[in-house]
Amino acid sequence: MKVLGIYGSILFDGTCQDSYVHDAGATLFVDGVHVCSIQEERLSGLKYDGSFPEKSIDYVMEGLQKEDINLVMFVDIGLQDWVRSLEKDEPQEYLQEMFPNAEIGFISHHQAHAYSSIFTQPSDTGVCIVIDGGGSHNWAEGQSLGLEKCSMVLFDKRRNKFKYFPFNGEWGLLYQYWSHHIYCKRTRQEIDYMDPEHHCSFAGKIMGLAAYGSGKHIQKLYDFGVHFPEVSFDMRDPRPYPISSSDKAQLLQYNFEESLTELMLRLDEDYLEGTICLTGGVFLNINANTKIVQTLKHKKFHITPFVSDCGLAFGAAAFGASLWNEVQVPENLAFLGKEYSTPKHFKWNPLDLKKVAKYLDEGKIVAWYQGRSEFGPRALGNRSILMSPKYKENKDILNEKVKHREEWRPFAGVILKDYLKDYFEEGIDSPYMLYSQTVKEDKRDEIPAVTHVDNTCRIQTVSEGILSELLDEYYKISGVPVLLNTSFNDSGKPIVETPEDAIQSFLNMNIDYLVMNNSIIGKD
Repeated sequence: MKVLGIYGSILFDGTCQDSYVHDAGATLFVDGVHVCSIQEERLSGLKYDGSFPEKSIDYVMEGLQKEDINLVMFVDIGLQDWVRSLEKDEPQEYLQEMFPNAEIGFISHHQAHAYSSIFTQPSDTGVCIVIDGGGSHNWAEGQSLGLEKCSMVLFDKRRNKFKYFPFNGEWGLLYQYWSHHIYCKRTRQEIDYMDPEHHCSFAGKIMGLAAYGSGKHIQKLYDFGVHFPEVSFDMRDPRPYPISSSDKAQLLQYNFEESLTELMLRLDEDYLEGTICLTGGVFLNINANTKIVQTLKHKKFHITPFVSDCGLAFGAAAFGASLWNEVQVPENLAFLGKEYSTPKHFKWNPLDLKKVAKYLDEGKIVAWYQGRSEFGPRALGNRSILMSPKYKENKDILNEKVKHREEWRPFAGVILKDYLKDYFEEGIDSPYMLYSQTVKEDKRDEIPAVTHVDNTCRIQTVSEGILSELLDEYYKISGVPVLLNTSFNDSGKPIVETPEDAIQSFLNMNIDYLVMNNSIIGKD
């Protein structure tokens, strides 16, 4: 059985503000085995691209014809235009014409999120919590009850049973709404909330800004996450003077973490049994993830590297595949794209990891391109830019001269797993860079470029593969088993996918060396 999962706008333009859809993509399973997954942005060059994923479909189906597909699972879109087109059977007819021998199925936004997490972990039973800005419309007696925003799914994979319970909550929209407000105030820009170039980026940027808050305005906002708070983030204190943007960000982040953790504690009283899957865009918030996992230490959590909408196509395909076969996915969920050979039209030098480690220790910037491409919003060691964490100025160099980002934004790190607890208080194994961990006091001077102003770091753990080998060589030279790891892309651009993307970005960006598979080239 060949099952294709698809997400993206269909029969309308999803890249405009009125009908905005983001993170389109496609996934292919054959006989229950995952073959390939990709986000449309990696192929179109348009960050967060929500168009109908024609390029993604061709990418994952390489070697197959559209007539070969047995089942197409398409993920619902939370727009009235989509609902009206669905009522008139327009998407069904469009997909049937494209895949003439396939059965066409549709799946809700939150169900696709849930399946993307449920089918990527080994437990047969457990519960999945889905929280995001909004998904499909919930219907009763022909009337929309609003968009999915929070859902709980009790699952039993062996019996193929999934009980779906929507519940109320505004965590996703609240964080996104206030992030937009704070970002515009901080940067003194007027940006439309639904601007496709910025909409998906506000939350991540403001999460980084929250660490710069003074701590003077932290207070609990009543029922945060249930409805929009009555207290304005423009409130004044008794002195009086306006709250700074960083203090607003800190207040937002504090309430977000506290209320989400309270929710999990309430659910734990009756529902959180077995493996607990967390998915939906809300769980890209690494600080909240850490607080939840640390508070409920007795529980087993599972979070994939593609919790945002980019994982919807995967969830749809995995569910479709499960109807016939036991679903099988690679052990490492980070690398679900394709692997490419190194182009021959440059004079490459053989890769010497000792030399690369020496370059990094000298402060050089290295683009690192290896193996299958990452699936999800994070670069996890196959499409990365690497730099030494030992020099504090490296953070500013990368933000200003390489990535062209806001000066307050931190950089992640990657560490040899065996040394994790030597450097970080929490010591949470984090192969997908999904937690913020506190750098131990005696290590902060060793890795200042990845130590944020609040002494935390979004750290990735590795224990095998060529990146692990490079870290081992770097450790021998520097005495530090950590490297700065950021995504291989410039501001406003998606992470590079092909060797041609990598070479073009290398030539256009302020990067000293490009390592591609087992070869290396410098600007000279």
